[in-house]
Formats: sequence, structure tokens, C-alpha cells
Amino acid sequence: MIRRMLLTISLSAAVGLAWHGWLDTTALDASRVNLKQALAIAAIARGFNGVVSVAQGTEVAVQPVGVGVTLTLGEVLDPINDLIERFSSLALVASVSLAAQGFVGEILANSWLSAALTAAIVVYLALIWLPTPLPRIRQFIGQLVAALLVARFIVAGTLVFTHFIDTQFLAQRQADAMANLTAIGAQAEQIVQTRQSTAEQSPEPQPQGFFSRTFSTTKDQLERLWASSTGTLDVQQRLQTLRIQVEQGVEDIINLIVIFVLQTLVLPISGAWLSWWALQRIWNTLTTQGAETAT
Repeated sequence: MIRRMLLTISLSAAVGLAWHGWLDTTALDASRVNLKQALAIAAIARGFNGVVSVAQGTEVAVQPVGVGVTLTLGEVLDPINDLIERFSSLALVASVSLAAQGFVGEILANSWLSAALTAAIVVYLALIWLPTPLPRIRQFIGQLVAALLVARFIVAGTLVFTHFIDTQFLAQRQADAMANLTAIGAQAEQIVQTRQSTAEQSPEPQPQGFFSRTFSTTKDQLERLWASSTGTLDVQQRLQTLRIQVEQGVEDIINLIVIFVLQTLVLPISGAWLSWWALQRIWNTLTTQGAETAT
């Protein structure tokens, strides 16, 4: 008797949860948040890939104190270039996967499935409480109830579970990685713009006398020498900073890949396995209850 009462309360709670919509709303909101984050990361990856493509062909050539030095951004950005291209494709696949999960969640949250689940639970509860023994029908309805429970809540439960893990353990790492990649792209773009603006600066010659030309030439040479030396030190410092950021960026991309794999593969599979485990437990409970009621 107590077991039947507990089973009745549990199945009634499942019916209420199916019609209330709290789990579905929470799951769909979580799906939209994860999808927006994935699209934002994909956009950053594409923009970063464009910056790297431009920066790789940029050479910073300077001659401080008469010594020629050539600094190439391609050498600095090479460790992250191939990785970011592969990551861009993965980010797109992850976005499609998250969008598909949200779409399937919306399909399974419709009122028809809730109505079918409610009808099956009502029939099953009537069969376990009525004195008329119908073991074959009771067994079939029990299987139907278990299958409908998993179909109704498997995707929503997986989305909520994934979002919980993401919020508690992955969100901060994801935000830090995005910020670091954005900083790397901005630093590389700034170096390219500095190189381009320096190359475009060329003083126009003006007609002057002999002494004026001599003085002006010496003055211009000193100014160019000073500007070249100062610019070299500034670019070298920026490149050194960029090297450090690129080393950290490689780790950030690996972290983002791990996060995407968890969001789109590991956690959904884990949720499906937990749902299958729950289905087996529900099935065992329903069949055991049916056998006890029949006796």
C-alpha cells in the first residue's frame, strides 16, 4: 500500500511537472544562453583568424643605430594559427549542435506529449489501484509510461544538467579564454596598424638653401634615428607581450575545445545514460508494483 502511494505521488508529480512548464522554460533558456555563448566564441574565432591572416604577412623592418632588424608577426602567431582555424570549425559545429538540442527540446515540450503521458499515467494508476487483475495490459502501460517519461524529460533534463555544470565549473574559464583571445587579436591588430601608419609617414621635400638643406637633413636624420630607435623598442616590447599572450592563448583554445566537447558530446551522452538508467529503474519499479498488485 505504501509503495503504491509513493508511486502515485511520484507519477502525479511528473504530470504536474510536464504541464507546469518550469523545467521546459529553464531548459530552453539554458539552451539559448549556451547557443549565444557558442556563437560569440565562433565570431571571436573568425575575427581572430582574420587578424592572424593579415598579421602573418606583416614584417616590422627597422634600422636602429644603423643596424637592420626585421621582426615578423607570423613567427609569433604561428603556434596559434593552425589551432585557431580548427577551433573555428569546431565552434561552428558546437553552435549547430546546441541549436539542435534546443530545437529537439522544444519539440518534446509540446502539449501532445504531455497529454499522452498524462493519459498513460492515469490508466496505469487506475490499473494498480483497481482490484481487477490485468497483468498483460498493466505491463504494457507500465512500459509506455516509462518510455513517455524519458521522452518527455530526457532533453530538458540534459539541457538543465549541462547548463548547471557549465555555470558552476566552465563559465568563468570560458569567459577568461574569450577575453584573452580578444586581447591577443587586439594586440596583433594594433601592431599591424602601427606598422602601416609608420610606413605611410614620409616627409615631403621642400626647396631650401645649401645650409638650410644641410641642417635640415642632419636634423631629419637625427629625428628619424630617434623615432626608429624608440619605435623599435616599443614594437619589440609589444611583440614580447604578444608572445606571452600567444602562449596563454594556445592553452585558452584547448580549454575552449574541452568546454565545447563537454557541452556537445560528453554531457549530453551522460544525460542520455542517466535517462536510460532512470528508465530501467522506473521500469523495474512499475513491473514490480504490477506484480505485487496482481498477487
